[in-house]
Amino acid sequence: MIALERWVPTVRMDFPSSIPFWVKIMDLPSQYHEDEQVEKIGEDLGEIMKWKIVKPFPMVRVMVE
Repeated sequence: MIALERWVPTVRMDFPSSIPFWVKIMDLPSQYHEDEQVEKIGEDLGEIMKWKIVKPFPMVRVMVE
């Protein structure tokens, strides 16, 4: 889900400052489909919430600001 809102010069207090996303990691060689590798990739994207080692594409859920 993506939240869109008309831009105004000030940000309302209830506007989300971070949003969770599931990220599908594509073209990762199969020898790197391990918890440690997927976790490292997720850490580069944001705060890790969860990850899944699913064939053919591992996934990581991160909180993005």
